[in-house]
Amino acid sequence: MTTVEHLHEQGVLSALDVHLARTLSRLGQESREQVILAVGLLSRHVAAGNVCIDLDDPRSVDGAGTPIDPEWPALLASSPLVDDGHGEAPTPLVLNGSRLYLRRHWEDECALAADLRTRAGAPVPLDTARFRTTLDQLLASAASDDAAGDAAGDATDWQRVAAFLALRRRLCIITGGPGTGKTTTVVTIAALAIDQAQAQQARPPRIALCAPTGKAAGRLTEAVRAATQRLTCAAHIREALPEEALTIHRLLGASSTRPGRFRYDARTPLTTDLLIVDEASMVDLALMTRLVAALPPTAGLILLGDRHQLASVESGAVLGDLCPSDQRATYSHACAADVHAATGIDIPQEPTLTSPAIRDCVVTLTRSHRFDTRSDIGLLASAIRDGDADAVVAILEASTHPSVTWIEPPAGARAPAPAAALRETLVAGFSPYVRAATPMARLAALADFRILCAHQHGPDGVVTMNQAAEHALVDANLLRADSTFYDARPLLVTRNDYRLALFNGDIGTIVHGDDDNPERRALFLSPDGTERWLSPGRLPPCDTAFAVSIHKSQGSELDQVLIMLPTRTSPVLSRELLYTAVSRARQRVTICATLEIIREAVDTPVRRASGLADRMQEN
Repeated sequence: MTTVEHLHEQGVLSALDVHLARTLSRLGQESREQVILAVGLLSRHVAAGNVCIDLDDPRSVDGAGTPIDPEWPALLASSPLVDDGHGEAPTPLVLNGSRLYLRRHWEDECALAADLRTRAGAPVPLDTARFRTTLDQLLASAASDDAAGDAAGDATDWQRVAAFLALRRRLCIITGGPGTGKTTTVVTIAALAIDQAQAQQARPPRIALCAPTGKAAGRLTEAVRAATQRLTCAAHIREALPEEALTIHRLLGASSTRPGRFRYDARTPLTTDLLIVDEASMVDLALMTRLVAALPPTAGLILLGDRHQLASVESGAVLGDLCPSDQRATYSHACAADVHAATGIDIPQEPTLTSPAIRDCVVTLTRSHRFDTRSDIGLLASAIRDGDADAVVAILEASTHPSVTWIEPPAGARAPAPAAALRETLVAGFSPYVRAATPMARLAALADFRILCAHQHGPDGVVTMNQAAEHALVDANLLRADSTFYDARPLLVTRNDYRLALFNGDIGTIVHGDDDNPERRALFLSPDGTERWLSPGRLPPCDTAFAVSIHKSQGSELDQVLIMLPTRTSPVLSRELLYTAVSRARQRVTICATLEIIREAVDTPVRRASGLADRMQEN
């Protein structure tokens, strides 16, 4: 019989998995080996990002290829470690149908679903005549008109639909690929909310902006300020619009001494009337639950993100669970009638849907302003998103797609001597950065080209590729990497420093002075676009940033990217990983990987076990 120790020896279970299984069995006086093994496997699945383990799912295996024992549900139901989630004396594990949870994940999932169902419920009163008039004014520019519809011929103005649904209910999920105008849309929604308050002779709503990371919060701040400047609106609306985004942890008042504890919660809620959360795909179940619990019941919640991108590092895929799996959303008859009455727009209906339904709160923006969906990059990103590996390979191999390049990976170590094609790509990509005439021009040139890696370490990883870039530029007499803070070293901040207002993911560069002022300084860009000069000795921990992980690239926009995939199959390899990397680029994508690995990535969507989608349909 397979045991947790046996699977630990095989490398399937970690030492932590075994320790948790044995500790719980001892505390709960559970001696049956199959139950202990189920606990170890649950720990393993949670570490991989799952919220639970589905005992009916054929993908849930013990690592040796043996499907989960069909007798396990009955065995677990009879275990002192397990209840159905409603027992008077809570147990460490919960078995709900075929899903086995750690109790904290079960409680988070139930709490989040109940809150979101309530917010998705009864419509909020709205002055529809004023709404239409103000919306027409806000979206009067040609740029906004161009955003309506997509290249496939969809004439629906989804920006207007999103604006209406976001004000009509206390929950709205706006999803869409890169550059589809999500930030512009929510700034419009915020302006409409302010205008509606004035119509009711009420105070302006208190609007908060947040994102899961410091870098994402900074990008949201920049994007909102830029969108606000383009907005045609009354002065009182512009003055009431939010200007700065915070990290979710800062917004909630995270404790510096008690991890996981926050100043604001259900008993001490945030003083917010409308909360906008960007990069929601990166928010895990536990953090999203804490955030929504701290939001007053009467407040509105808008989640922004791309459901096709990588999910959170921790357990859960909340945004993916809340969005419909099909490409074209359908809505209940009641919702469609409501949208038509307010906007004159007809949206797809599904008569079998009951209202309120979570689908009535989800809007997908389809027109990309980063790249044309019919462009080389657009076609590649769409083929990856749709799981069409044949189309992906055909695009990479064809000579008719000049914006997309495939490089056969070199054999052996990539650094310090990468193969000629890869070396040429590195030198050509980073030359404009190194040769930039001024420090600010150099910093701006960092958005021209970047290496995106699936792994941090290994022959294809971030560390190796940073070394490869340095060596290639040194050999081309473009760089002198003769010290830790050499001139033109690109920097990636790896830890938040609130005192310096530098955040994990921020990008900077090292600049050496001239003969009159030889001091070395680090240059970063403030959210308002001004220069920030710091002594290298004051910086928080930083890595070299010729190459970054695909995870850290989320939310960024780059002119060109070189994507390094592993040479062998890897647990991180997935459709979402490749899609995220490709969709960072505006002008050019180069992929260095074997066609077999590329096919494997496209054919491997991330499936995280969770019951949130089903729980959202409960009464």
